[in-house]
Amino acid sequence: MDAGRTHPLTRRLGRWRLGVTTAAALGLVAATGCSVDAEEKATKGHVVIRMSDDYNTLDPALNTGLFMANNMQMFLYDRLVEVNEAGEIVPHLASEWEATPTRATLTIRDDVTCSDGTELLPEHVAASLQRLADPKTEAFYRARVFGEGGAKAITGDNAAGTVTIELKQGYSDLMLGLAQFAASIVCPAGLDDPGILKTGAAGTGPFVLDDAKQKRGISYGMTRRDDYAWGPQGYEKVADGAPTSVTFRHVESASTAANMMTTDAVDVAYFNGAEINQLSKSKGLFKFEAWDNGGTGLQFNQADGLPGSDLKFREAIMMAIEPDAYNQAATFGTGRVSPTPYTFNLPCFDEANGTGMPQHDPESAKALLAEIGWQEGSSGRLELDGKPTKIRVAGFADQNSGPDYLLAALEELGFEVDFAKPDLNGWVDIVFSQGAWDIVPYPYSSSFPSPGLFTSNVEQMNFENDAYWEAVEAAGAAAPEDACTHWSEAERALVEHRDTMNLSVPVNTWFGNDVEFIAPNNLIWPMSLTS
Repeated sequence: MDAGRTHPLTRRLGRWRLGVTTAAALGLVAATGCSVDAEEKATKGHVVIRMSDDYNTLDPALNTGLFMANNMQMFLYDRLVEVNEAGEIVPHLASEWEATPTRATLTIRDDVTCSDGTELLPEHVAASLQRLADPKTEAFYRARVFGEGGAKAITGDNAAGTVTIELKQGYSDLMLGLAQFAASIVCPAGLDDPGILKTGAAGTGPFVLDDAKQKRGISYGMTRRDDYAWGPQGYEKVADGAPTSVTFRHVESASTAANMMTTDAVDVAYFNGAEINQLSKSKGLFKFEAWDNGGTGLQFNQADGLPGSDLKFREAIMMAIEPDAYNQAATFGTGRVSPTPYTFNLPCFDEANGTGMPQHDPESAKALLAEIGWQEGSSGRLELDGKPTKIRVAGFADQNSGPDYLLAALEELGFEVDFAKPDLNGWVDIVFSQGAWDIVPYPYSSSFPSPGLFTSNVEQMNFENDAYWEAVEAAGAAAPEDACTHWSEAERALVEHRDTMNLSVPVNTWFGNDVEFIAPNNLIWPMSLTS
């Protein structure tokens, strides 16, 4: 890589390369047991990408949004459209389209083949989307792609070269939804045998899994397809300096991964903590960063019988939590706090809605808790109506000390806290499988740059907020120029119902070691990788 050279799109959008210090000055810990095979690393065109979390499934429809699983799917699969760094919807497998809030017709490229050589036809695209839309599939992000009403019909016309999607109710974010990782197009081999999609792939993407280099929980090798020439707009074909193979390597420790960046053991890595400041001073590393869509929000389990079902309990907890303190603990000050649930970088951000958020006031929080029956018991901890009651808090390791701050704040308030901070897979199990939680710092973080990203996430609260859902439905049916009015109403309903508040908006920061790329919405575009 030439000194000072930036990626073309990165240069156009004002990204930069980094200054000079020595790695020794960073005080990084030594890596152990994480070295890359010397012969493999010495091969030109091989790129090692850090995975901060392991995947739970490679099936696009069943992926629950684990960060690096999303990125792996970007290499193995294609989508009909993509969202570029400027927030524009651009062609990918679909060359053109016509769309309304209730219907879209897309023209499918006729030069695309699956990794097994099968020609991709409109009927195959339709079948893939039908599987995603089918409630029986239990796709986690089905509503994000097709809206809350779901799909009415999805048809493929091979003769016309088109796919038509009809919705049951208006959804103005349909085209944005089709750009999401969940809407990755699965080829016939995967639709015929969906079981292979958990640890395998059946896509049209630029890379294929190398079966000989799959080490579960450790690393996952991929090889680039020589025939690939249908990437997203601006990145259709292989560029000079593009890698011929990549390895996704699981390195949970951020400090270890930072050290590996400086010793050529890792080429591409994402960070969200103190390592950002450290590596920003390191010689010659490429840097790509953008504010996170949605950030992290305080979320309550509002199921009947749980403490979070009481609005005054939720308000008291909000008053006891200081978002600036959480942000400092979670991002080491590199992030920002949004005054509203919708983060400041999303469309329809309305700062006025922030005036309705509870203000930090721990003493008033204690008084409000006493009003609804929380009193100090013989143990010295708060009890509800005289009964010992633990508050279950679950964060995950990649949130750094953010969850620990919540633990300290709740204990200061007087609660006995059942605290967990596993890896991301463990957190997903606690929240989505077990439902064994009361309060979580929820990662709304999304590749979906729209206030609609909250709809599938707030459903996990088990909450009932009719005003919110009515406004969401109105926003979906509205013309684009009118949608923000309704999205703002939906946000006010969340604020008034004390459903969530923003804790932090991290800067999504990627570094490249002799590798340049773009990662719009925190997803690497494989065809942008160059060295």
